[in-house]
Amino acid sequence: MKRHIYIVLLATPAVLLIIWAIGYIFPTHFYSPGDLCKGHEEIKSCRQCHIPFKGVASSLCSTSDCHQTFKLSQFHNKQLLDLHISNTKECFCCHTEHKGVAGKITTHFDHNIVELNILNNCVTCHKTDYQNAHPDKYNSDCKSCHISTTAWKAISFDHNTVSGKQDCIECHLKPKDNLHATVTDDCISCHNTEKWRPAIFDHDKYFPLTEDHYVSCETCHPNDNYKQYTCLNCHEHNTSHIRREHEEHDIYDYGDCLRCHYVTINGNRYGSLKGEPFDDESSDDSSD
Repeated sequence: MKRHIYIVLLATPAVLLIIWAIGYIFPTHFYSPGDLCKGHEEIKSCRQCHIPFKGVASSLCSTSDCHQTFKLSQFHNKQLLDLHISNTKECFCCHTEHKGVAGKITTHFDHNIVELNILNNCVTCHKTDYQNAHPDKYNSDCKSCHISTTAWKAISFDHNTVSGKQDCIECHLKPKDNLHATVTDDCISCHNTEKWRPAIFDHDKYFPLTEDHYVSCETCHPNDNYKQYTCLNCHEHNTSHIRREHEEHDIYDYGDCLRCHYVTINGNRYGSLKGEPFDDESSDDSSD
């Protein structure tokens, strides 16, 4: 039994030594977690980037044939060039590797590595982005709206910074639903710059939604067709008396009651100025 223990104790270090030797001699095949990107595919030895037992060293990047200062000068963006030259952080703050030949080796950018004078002037680096997104509309104080350097769409927008803020469609596309297809571009009549929803639509200009008329849009505007309305989903006019009275005047589509009739609600008159008052009780056909 003791002999077996001695064999195991002697064999274990030998096996570990062999494994270490293989990894040391052939590190690329033994340790590599994946292929390098296209720009680094000529690198054949792990030691061109890695120091054994210490990991990746930025010093090896900056002294390589690819990433020396004169090579960095090929950057078209001067701010990007200055950032790489002046940055004393590790390359792996922003870059990674072994993501495959077509892999993306730039990770999420950490703005904490940027000098304060640049950090407070976003347009220094993002001039093209600014011009594409906000041509001649907003000032260049990005932080007045963009409150985070990790989530660009996290914004707190102050419309007071915009000239001509009443002309909403200069910045906002008009919704393509059926409701907005029937209204003007006077967005401010329903919306405000604090919150887009809920909207305040003055339906009283067309018809007041009071008492029994406080119903869903679909009741009067079937199939989201806001160019037309019908009263027949609540006021039934299917009796022979009502039908006969309308057909005598060649009126076969009589769901649009206010085209010919009017109704007075809260002292306001809605419908035809020349027509007869709408009498809901007349729908009762006593002759049938």
